[in-house]
Amino acid sequence: MDFERGKKAENAGKAVGFVVMFVVFSTILYFLLNYLDKLPSSWGYFHLINTTATVVLLGILLRFWLKW
Repeated sequence: MDFERGKKAENAGKAVGFVVMFVVFSTILYFLLNYLDKLPSSWGYFHLINTTATVVLLGILLRFWLKW
């Protein structure tokens, strides 16, 4: 099958794939850090999600800034 680039379905698929892999990565990182006792005792899953999202947003902003 030959799909056209730039269609709404392709963009939606990229966004859904990014979100799914973000959740998978954050979950694995949480369990790994929790197993190794490297998380502060007061932190939960959503604290790690926020930290990971901050790193991702900084990367996106840096990529945008370097293109400009």
